[in-house]
Amino acid sequence: MKKIFLYSMMLSAAFVTVGCSDDYEDWANPQTNAPEDTLAVITNNITPGEAFVEGDGTDTIRIATIYADYTNAKAFTLKSFKLFGEYDVPAFMDENTVCVYNSDVRPIVMQYYKSRAALPRELKSSFTYGAVLATGESTLMAGEATTTYTPTATPAIDPKGYAMLGQWQGWNPADPTVMTQIDDHTFQATVTTGEGDNWYKFYPMSAFDGEGNVNWDANLGCAVNGDNSLFNYVIWPGDYTGVETPVISGAGKWIVTLDMLNMTFNVEPDNTYLYLVGGVQGWGDKPENMTCLFYPQTSTVLSYTTKWTGAWDLKFWKGADFGNWDVAYGCANDGDNAYNGQLVNAGAGAISAPSAEFYTFTVDLASNTYVWTRLDNQQPTEYEAISLIGDFNGWSDDTDLAQVTPHNWYVADATVTDGGLKFRANHDWGTNWGASVSIADTFYGTGVNNGDNIYVPAGTYAVYFNDITGEFAFVVK
Repeated sequence: MKKIFLYSMMLSAAFVTVGCSDDYEDWANPQTNAPEDTLAVITNNITPGEAFVEGDGTDTIRIATIYADYTNAKAFTLKSFKLFGEYDVPAFMDENTVCVYNSDVRPIVMQYYKSRAALPRELKSSFTYGAVLATGESTLMAGEATTTYTPTATPAIDPKGYAMLGQWQGWNPADPTVMTQIDDHTFQATVTTGEGDNWYKFYPMSAFDGEGNVNWDANLGCAVNGDNSLFNYVIWPGDYTGVETPVISGAGKWIVTLDMLNMTFNVEPDNTYLYLVGGVQGWGDKPENMTCLFYPQTSTVLSYTTKWTGAWDLKFWKGADFGNWDVAYGCANDGDNAYNGQLVNAGAGAISAPSAEFYTFTVDLASNTYVWTRLDNQQPTEYEAISLIGDFNGWSDDTDLAQVTPHNWYVADATVTDGGLKFRANHDWGTNWGASVSIADTFYGTGVNNGDNIYVPAGTYAVYFNDITGEFAFVVK
């Protein structure tokens, strides 16, 4: 057994000796003996408890055992106990061993590590305790110990992935919201909710039989029914508590991320809607000025391609912040025309293109940076008109978009029926753009000439299109 002495570098202890009866309780105001008497009487050591594995059949975690190098100690009394130096936890003494209950520790470990992964975790504790001696003297000391805590084993990750069922799709197992796999353990979906509380759960794809049915008992949720926390922990069948149903509160578009390694999920507003204003198209800050939408490349990287003026070209907003100049994105130095730079969104200045030419302006919201990329082709084909045509208008009566910046087109309210559609130039099939993309799954894509029909669910959309890159977006109204 490895002993860790209180006076060693590995374990600290503070103590005093008091003269008192066995039931002495005024530990905060002890009477002290001479220092040499104290050192002679109370030298002791502490050994960390054995590793604890959740689910091994006990709820008691044995944190540390206190051993005295003297023979006249009658009892130890625990006075306080903290985890990670900040969390007060109920604790008790089992003879000379400091103990806590796993039910008290579990939520703290989850919160501290932001994870439920079944990985060994350091459980750092500090405590104060008193020792009553046979002589009637009492000591008050402080100790520290680090034990190992391993959370319970988590379910295996479903090789088929995961989906969501919820109010936005009528809890219909025949039409689940399938999540996109981001890495080997992370899955993501974008959902649009209505007013009030929108209830939902997660399901492994293996729970769906392909015939419109699901094993409802395979559900994944949270610990508290109706929990609307934006960050939460996954509860699964057979877990320490029953599987309850989380909610997303309020109407909006949300990105939901499920981490099946750490058994967490989080909900955040979909900030992939970025709108620019500036010298390139005007500085209007009203809703009707939301005509220039950045096109997503990933969930954090977005771009916009046009011919810029080369002078105070732009600032931009996240969709929910449009019109609030206090949080507009720009650069630190107004008019900066460097090829790359750092984004700021407090007291931001306007960003200028390096020259009055065609560039792609790309932002990375993860690193808060931007970069300009000059186009090789500075004379892209000009079109007199760009329009939508498809099932919604019988493939004959085009809906025209307006050019809002060079080679970028927009229509505020395009109402379509469920079906396929395309973009085309000059009301002619000689140049048309399509893509095998479903707007039910993603709101953006990149069209190619003579590409497949774009599937768009029935609804009204603000539509954006770039005739240089073929990028398009449908933002539901």
